[in-house]
Amino acid sequence: MAFTKEEIEKFYQDYTAGVKQIPTIENELHAPQKNQTVWIDFLKEKANLFRSLFVTSEEQLDKFVYPFIKSPSLLNEEEVEAFLKGNADLAFKGQVIDFLLDDDLTKVLLDYQYQHQMPLDGIFLTLRLLQIALSRYLDAEKTKEAAFYSDKLAAYYPLFKDGLDKYAKKDEMRSFIIASIFNAFYFEAEYQHQANKHDYVELNKSFELLLTRYEGLKPYLSEKEKPSVDIRIEVAYETIIDVFMAFEKHMLWDKTFIPLSKEEEKIEDALAKRVCAYLTPVIEANGKEKMLNEYSHLLYCRFKTGLIDISEYTSSLEEMYSWRNNEDSKKDLYSSDQFFYKVVVSVDLSYAIFSNPDIKKEQGQKEILAAFRETLSYLKSIPQAFYNSSLMKVTTDYLIDIMPIIPDDGNLAEDIASLFFFQQTSTLIHTRMVEAISLCLGRKMIEIHSEDFLDDKYKDKGTVVKSKKDILAFISKASLLHDIGKAPFWDIINLQRRKITAGEFSAIKMHSAIGYEILSSNKSLAKYADVARLHHKWYDGTKGYPEEADNLSSQYKIYVDIVSVADTIDAGTDYLGRSYSAGKTFKTILEELNAQAGTRYNPKIVKMINEDTDLQDSLTFLTTEGRKMIYGSVYQDYLADLNNKH
Repeated sequence: MAFTKEEIEKFYQDYTAGVKQIPTIENELHAPQKNQTVWIDFLKEKANLFRSLFVTSEEQLDKFVYPFIKSPSLLNEEEVEAFLKGNADLAFKGQVIDFLLDDDLTKVLLDYQYQHQMPLDGIFLTLRLLQIALSRYLDAEKTKEAAFYSDKLAAYYPLFKDGLDKYAKKDEMRSFIIASIFNAFYFEAEYQHQANKHDYVELNKSFELLLTRYEGLKPYLSEKEKPSVDIRIEVAYETIIDVFMAFEKHMLWDKTFIPLSKEEEKIEDALAKRVCAYLTPVIEANGKEKMLNEYSHLLYCRFKTGLIDISEYTSSLEEMYSWRNNEDSKKDLYSSDQFFYKVVVSVDLSYAIFSNPDIKKEQGQKEILAAFRETLSYLKSIPQAFYNSSLMKVTTDYLIDIMPIIPDDGNLAEDIASLFFFQQTSTLIHTRMVEAISLCLGRKMIEIHSEDFLDDKYKDKGTVVKSKKDILAFISKASLLHDIGKAPFWDIINLQRRKITAGEFSAIKMHSAIGYEILSSNKSLAKYADVARLHHKWYDGTKGYPEEADNLSSQYKIYVDIVSVADTIDAGTDYLGRSYSAGKTFKTILEELNAQAGTRYNPKIVKMINEDTDLQDSLTFLTTEGRKMIYGSVYQDYLADLNNKH
């Protein structure tokens, strides 16, 4: 098996061609239409496109990629170079994110290059591609891998002494090494954040290594390179404060966090003072209104080290937040001041208000909720063209940060769900379908198995029946929020047109734990957290994920079981939204439920469905014509909501 450079180039062209049609359809789905049948037509077109792409993509991968991943010895140098060029185009030209090519295949290419002592410039490029790919997973272990490959490339920085003159793409190779020197630190810090660690000893070691390498670089930097490197060192200092803030926000609700040791406290204080000393002259020289991110970090740093008190910290952030109306509309999304005010400053200000004893609780909650709603409105107004993994990460980080202090005025669950419409429409529609199916199952379960709902609140069957409205309200919100943890996995969930890789599935499985973290951090939403975490665990606890989670002892197990069955019914019968094969009939799904009743699914729920033909009819309707009605109502409700606000 040997492919020419031209054949591999054509593979990349064919493989990526169909995916470019998806954003066009997404834009149409988010535009007001005359009636719901138009949306249904677009959904059918999108579903058919995905199913068509799935078949052709698997055929292409079976021919060009899977054989080499299974047997790397089949590769030759020309193929390695051609695949590497194709992957570089995907990464740097922003065409398509594909973890199979960017991660699995790229690692095979790297191993081949090392084993066959291929030119270093190709190895540099491959290491850079792995950093980019692995950091996009938003998975702690993958981020740790990204740090490893960054460090591997950063170790080549002594080559600056030779000017890298002997390498074909001198400037590009230099930029790869420079980026990796800083990324080795960034990804180590990001790993601590994603893994909920606060190892300041390790963080300090990583930072010291960065500064040592930075000093080694300086004599060999060109005048053109110096400004970008200066910016990177500023961001490195700010990253330290990001780690501090993430840890302290987590401490507000996670009482299992181990307090810092005396050694870690000393390191934290020393690092904060170093950041303060570094940023102060930089901001004084450039002006705080031109260095928003740096200034917000400096304010926290000053507060952290006791240079200003909570009142001055709060008032300074309030002043900074008031600047948000002076927006430069010419800037792109991620560099825009408005983006920074709404997504970053609003969080810092909310925590300052929350922690300020001079602000009455009721007034503080009102201000925090107002800032929260303003941010949600802003995020929902971002055009579809900007939706990517970076925006999903921003959204998830924002929710994780703000949830511990957001009060629930009765609309919080709906507010969060509405955000999905504009960033992950397929996920929102799925949750609406699961909500409808769960309510259908829940009503019948209360009627014939009221004993399953007995707990500290509902102590007898009569109380359960009388509390039917409250129980159904719980089921409604729990099902609506069960997939909240999917926010970071936009690329994997929404743009997939082939079999999921092991790495991708490992990342997707994290959505249960992320959803649990987001919900359990909020006093009002914590009661729904078990459903988010456990809805992929088997009824008997033997399989499913998270593996370490104990669903058998959960006080919300009946709700988990209901949502789990509803989730399966919707996913299996979906013929418009998420499925890559034509949706199965409800009758077929019921056979699958019967086959795994007592192991994967609650046997009482499955038996109840089998014995009630009216319930079967209701579920059949919901998964066919009812699906169209639910989809249409979702578009009408959320687009009307957006139009009213703008």
